[in-house]
Amino acid sequence: MNDDPHLWLEEIESEEALSWVNERNDEALAQFESDPRFEGFRVRNEEILTSDDRIPVGAFDGRYVYNFWTDITNIRGVLRRTSLESYQSEEADWETVLDVDALAREEVENWVYQGMEVLQPDNDLALIKLSRGGADAAVIREFDLAEKALVADGFMLPEAKSDVSWIDRDHLLVGSDFGEGSLTDAGYARCLKIWKRGEILQESPFIFEGEQTDMGMYPLISNRADRTTVFARRMIDFFRSEFFWVGPGNKTKKLPISIDSNIISMFDELVLFSIKKPWTTDDGQHFRAAAVLVLDLDEFLDSGAVKIASVYEPAEQVSIESVTATRDGLFIAILEQVCSRLVVLHRSEKGWRERPVALPTGGLISIVSASGHHNLVFALYQSFLVPSALYVINDDEVSKTPIRRARGHFDASRFQMRQCFAKSADGTNVPYFLITAKNAQHNGQTPTLLFGYGGFQIPLTPSYIGPHIIQWLESGGAYAVANIRGGGELGPKWHQAALKENRQRSYDDFIAVAEDLIETGITSPRHLGIQGGSNGGLLMGVMLTQRPELFGAIVCQVPLLDMLRYHFLLAGASWVSEYGSPDIAGERGYILQYSPYQNLSPDGQYPNIFITTSTRDDRVHPGHARKMTARLIEQGHSVHYYENIEGGHGGVANAQQSAHINAMMLVYLLRQLSDKPHSQKQKDGS
Repeated sequence: MNDDPHLWLEEIESEEALSWVNERNDEALAQFESDPRFEGFRVRNEEILTSDDRIPVGAFDGRYVYNFWTDITNIRGVLRRTSLESYQSEEADWETVLDVDALAREEVENWVYQGMEVLQPDNDLALIKLSRGGADAAVIREFDLAEKALVADGFMLPEAKSDVSWIDRDHLLVGSDFGEGSLTDAGYARCLKIWKRGEILQESPFIFEGEQTDMGMYPLISNRADRTTVFARRMIDFFRSEFFWVGPGNKTKKLPISIDSNIISMFDELVLFSIKKPWTTDDGQHFRAAAVLVLDLDEFLDSGAVKIASVYEPAEQVSIESVTATRDGLFIAILEQVCSRLVVLHRSEKGWRERPVALPTGGLISIVSASGHHNLVFALYQSFLVPSALYVINDDEVSKTPIRRARGHFDASRFQMRQCFAKSADGTNVPYFLITAKNAQHNGQTPTLLFGYGGFQIPLTPSYIGPHIIQWLESGGAYAVANIRGGGELGPKWHQAALKENRQRSYDDFIAVAEDLIETGITSPRHLGIQGGSNGGLLMGVMLTQRPELFGAIVCQVPLLDMLRYHFLLAGASWVSEYGSPDIAGERGYILQYSPYQNLSPDGQYPNIFITTSTRDDRVHPGHARKMTARLIEQGHSVHYYENIEGGHGGVANAQQSAHINAMMLVYLLRQLSDKPHSQKQKDGS
């Protein structure tokens, strides 16, 4: 492959490259589909993913509960709705609003539904987001929820990485591809427009224009029972932002909040926001990282006075996973030792009064529906071995029993989950979750799959295991999830400890967990496999090149792998604040030390690796996976490669594709870790 980034881009997008992909796909399919276990795995996967006893997670708009549902007959899915009373009954009476399968057939498009933005408080119009094949770039079309039909002459945005919000029924705040010069280097909107119904979008004036080097400009509308407030967000990079209030006549004013902030919502006259780093205001107030704060917007707009106050400040190594504003309260989901608890805060003359919300502990709690127009909240509880349960919270009163329980798809009583700790290279204790059979023997013979991510302050939390992990456990395996630095499990500092020049800490943490699984007798290198995608795919590539002797199998999905050129491709430029810039000599030096593609060696003793990606991934370019696979084959190493034509960055576009790839992965893992001894380096070029 050529080292010139522009020629390199041409090479990995060429017809020759796609022909090479098809050849590799044929090889992988022949390898895995011929295995007698494959079809059973695929069918079981699909049955679980499309079963009728899943929880129809809904969003309540004050009148209806909306749910998007896929099953064996609705591959692309249906948007449907029912009344709140019906939703809480044993058998909800659903009304179809939009049949995506039917729309795809009618328009001869492979539409993948990516959500809707509903006009509030009227709730009669929506902006529907439809992607071709699951890419991030999508078409946005106006939809009449009352008539259950697309609006013929309504708002419509062509395919792009657009962000759009309702200001009112005749005005949108839009960030999109407006033509030459309107995108940032990362491929996101550099400019924002207010689009009035009936006007031509290209002729609408720009409200904001960011810098070419920014991540992007984004609309942010807070709609509550008493007011609608319009903000514009300029994301300088992945973690730093400036926020602007947008008023009548397109008047704007920059908000005096930390550059490391994220606005959550309005609450009465207050702007509710959180901060990622410690912050000292101009008047000397100091707030800890992860604090939830408020700014009195009315005072600021009227007089310029800056009044900042604290709402909630978590303890060290505690992570705030989400903050949700209802009409009268704030629900804060908190992670302590990587498990959730939920509190609700109410405003009073004496400040903010906190109360715990009575939900189960030891797992993950997620707010799945809430609004600034009422106090009704839907919350999900789940853990690795406990299927999801849906609770209704009215103000802060929780339903005594869940209104819905998902059925478990295996006998969880045979297994146990525990939280363990490994000591990293610098002495840091790194938590990880481990699921094993209750009668598991600590003789180093248990096939074990270790999952990791470790980036962008994203936590890996104890959610109910997926169908391929169910089958992995039933096949005699153990499963572990590593909560390494770079993630958000233990607060902002846990993430910031592995940024840029400190990236190796994340990899050292993962290695420590792998070594702990071996030292405690759970498994051994012959039986230890690892899996990760996206930034986790980068983690897999680093493990392959840094510690290949620790692993018998590696599943590397939609990965970044050539870290000296990642910033030239798609959204890559937006991740420089996470990894550093290869264009800066000092930063290029530490990136080069771990970049998997550059650290491959013909003499390396690597385990057989399974690399997957998607042709429609427009976030992390499939070229990373293609180049890595080509280099491995060129050097004589054993590798399996599969590139799904659809799926975007998720790798799959529907349950059938997910079931198929998961079945391939299970066959691969069992072959590598259970079936028979294998050499570290095979010269078959498969």
